[in-house]
Amino acid sequence: MSHAFIKAACASAGLVLALAAAGTAHAAKPIANSKPQAVKKPLTIEQKIAMGDAMARSHKPRTAPKTMAQAAKTVTVMAGGGEGAEVPDDLQNYLSVVRDAQGNLRILETDGAPQPGQFAAGVSNEK
Repeated sequence: MSHAFIKAACASAGLVLALAAAGTAHAAKPIANSKPQAVKKPLTIEQKIAMGDAMARSHKPRTAPKTMAQAAKTVTVMAGGGEGAEVPDDLQNYLSVVRDAQGNLRILETDGAPQPGQFAAGVSNEK
């Protein structure tokens, strides 16, 4: 057999396999319980504004508890059995990013909310 004949036979066999695979994929049955999905129209500007206003009305601003007694009232039990609670500001840690004297960014951690200008460039957060 010549090299050209083998090459042509392999190409035609590949074509037959590709067509057979495409035919079976095309003939797949639809899912029994599938329903055609309705095409949703994009929201108008008025609808977007109304939705935004409704979300703003439903938003309730939250403030952190001031004392541990107030924090104890916020304990919630999660579905997995874990507990969560809000904590007073003085128990939260804050992360700040400052540039040191060499221009590198440094991440600093404080126990309370940092005051403006509290960190000078090059000041260590080590105690």
